[in-house]
Amino acid sequence: MNIFLETDRLILRNLTQDDVDDLVRLDSDPEVMRFINGGIATTREAIQLEKLYTLDLIAVKYNRIVLFKTRIKSGN
Repeated sequence: MNIFLETDRLILRNLTQDDVDDLVRLDSDPEVMRFINGGIATTREAIQLEKLYTLDLIAVKYNRIVLFKTRIKSGN
């Protein structure tokens, strides 16, 4: 896990294959996706094979993370 920013209450880190379930949940929600692509759900396979792979390529090529997993630390 590559942590980009950590505070007392929050962690921002790069997305990994461990985040696929969370991404599928978000990308299956028409209320979320209507703001991104008009409401079209993204398949699990597309997330695993395309989205995370593309984000990894961008991170390596440009040495930056473009999409973060945000997590509130427990107890906050």
